[in-house]
Amino acid sequence: MNPKIKILLAEDNINDVKLLEKEFRKEKLDYDLLVVDNESDFREKIGNDKFDLILSDYSMPDFDGMTALRIRNEISPLIPFFIVTGSINEDTAVKCIKAGADDYVIKEHIGRITSSIKSAMEKYKLNLEKENALNALVESEKKYRNLVDNLSVGVYQISPDGAVLQVNPAFRKLIGFVEDENCKYSPESLKMFSAWDFYPDNSVREEILNAIYEKGEINNKEIQVYDLNKNLIWVSISSKARYDEKGNLLWIDGIMEDISQRKMSEAELIEAKEQAEAANRLKSNFLANMSHELRTPMVAILGFADLLQAEIENQEQKQMVEMISRGGRRLKNTLDLILDLSRIESGGLITDVSPQDVTPIINSVYDFYRIIAEKKNLKFEVETGSNLVADINAAMLEKVLANLVENAISYTKKGNVKIKAGTKKSEKGNLVFVKVADTGIGIDENMYDLIFEPFRQVSEGYSREYEGTGLGLSVTKKYVELMKGTIEVESRLGKGSTFTVYLPGCADVSQAKKSNYANNQQPAGIFKGIETGKRILLVEDDESNAIMISSILRNVCAYDAVDSGEDAILKCENNKYSLILMDIGLQGISGIEAAKKIKSLPGCKNVPIVALTAFAMVGDRERILKEGCDDYISKPFEIKRFVTLINKYLNS
Repeated sequence: MNPKIKILLAEDNINDVKLLEKEFRKEKLDYDLLVVDNESDFREKIGNDKFDLILSDYSMPDFDGMTALRIRNEISPLIPFFIVTGSINEDTAVKCIKAGADDYVIKEHIGRITSSIKSAMEKYKLNLEKENALNALVESEKKYRNLVDNLSVGVYQISPDGAVLQVNPAFRKLIGFVEDENCKYSPESLKMFSAWDFYPDNSVREEILNAIYEKGEINNKEIQVYDLNKNLIWVSISSKARYDEKGNLLWIDGIMEDISQRKMSEAELIEAKEQAEAANRLKSNFLANMSHELRTPMVAILGFADLLQAEIENQEQKQMVEMISRGGRRLKNTLDLILDLSRIESGGLITDVSPQDVTPIINSVYDFYRIIAEKKNLKFEVETGSNLVADINAAMLEKVLANLVENAISYTKKGNVKIKAGTKKSEKGNLVFVKVADTGIGIDENMYDLIFEPFRQVSEGYSREYEGTGLGLSVTKKYVELMKGTIEVESRLGKGSTFTVYLPGCADVSQAKKSNYANNQQPAGIFKGIETGKRILLVEDDESNAIMISSILRNVCAYDAVDSGEDAILKCENNKYSLILMDIGLQGISGIEAAKKIKSLPGCKNVPIVALTAFAMVGDRERILKEGCDDYISKPFEIKRFVTLINKYLNS
């Protein structure tokens, strides 16, 4: 069912009104009719109510159709408007149509009015839909424009030849517009420029255009462009080509973001990174030099002290030498801790773990510190269970236990120190634990976390009671964690402390590798029987080191000593050696170069060359072995270890 048509009729003749209504009823038109006969009422009704159709007599005493038409055009221009009149000439009819009337009907032909109304209503409906669609489009475009105008990134549209078609405020700001009354550019004046003018390099422009033509778009292309003041700025561009149905390029849409600040930050970060790397290299070089320069004289200090201890019989002098040895070892331990921490924090320490029995390592640490404990009148015990196989790095575990035992002895004035090892089951599987307990000064519970921090001690400052760098427990904890283990502490002030190390256990004990930490009580200077005819070449340019090592070698077999790589090569050209002890940091050609040249000499390819060096930083051992040496021992070394090494090669 069609809705009623609401009609406004301007007519002063009641008979003409009845004539219209009679025709409406005859055609069964469903309508509501409101009649007015003056301009005031007409203006009021059309302004306050909504009508579907307006009919007006052309001429009335106080009002006329042309006035009604002007009011309709002013207030509601889309409402269909008909002139209904008794007579009208052709000029008047044309005048009415030009003024906006939809039709005119002569009263003598009133019968056609209903069909005309229906046609006008259809037209009105179409016009109304068109206007609504247009309004919706305008509103949508307004929202889109508001959205684009409020974006923080620049939006642009350019023609295929580079003409600027549209830009948003962010784009204008990005390229240097200052939109005020004194600005020499207006937003419209930007269209006077070519988009190609902003590229400092034609090759960049061509690269971008080719990418758009080939792929249809580019995304996040970072380039430099000029602003209006010819300053270079960094931008990120994303563009997309728009084509018609025939494949012709219409325009290019794009967004442009200013990334100058980010680029500046990136440059600053790169510079900071380079400075940090340079500083790190300087630090590494300094540590390497410090290590080398401190280790080299320690060879003579510790070596001669050990030799003198074995030979001096005067107890007072023997005690003096022992104090020299103790002081030298303390310096060595301090240096080792600093370098260990540096290695760990640089990430350059490679942790090679494997299933190993921890018992020989515990016994080795016990044997080393037993005499020190006895001198303090401390009871020192060790208790180990069976099948103590864990995934460990033996050298690391030895340092861990040595640090814990040394602390326990240092901080215990009377009583006992005990090492206890066993196994424990946990949610993560079987664990091997090693406890180091003492009856020493103890630690306040609030200090548990602090003692594992680098350079921190319970007793600090001028009033501290105990010596040390505060690195032992820090390095210990890091070593334990590198082996995927944990360390715990239990302590009471004045009652003692217990440090417990938990290590990942190994279910299959048969997998355990044979440990290199078997107890070796062989005294310094004692060698196994050496075959006759053996000869050693010592290459050492530090006089004190050469004298100390020579003091050991003279009791072994024949040897030659030179102080340069060049002399070592000459010696090997004219002599046959069973073992070469090679310092690496030589004047002239290095020990590595000398070793390579010696290996290339006839008959020298299989002569073992042992690097005897103060280069002991991260990777030094691996590098030296890779570049031609057969073995490696770092300075300063224990005479016992040095003796074992010589025995190994001279008796093989």
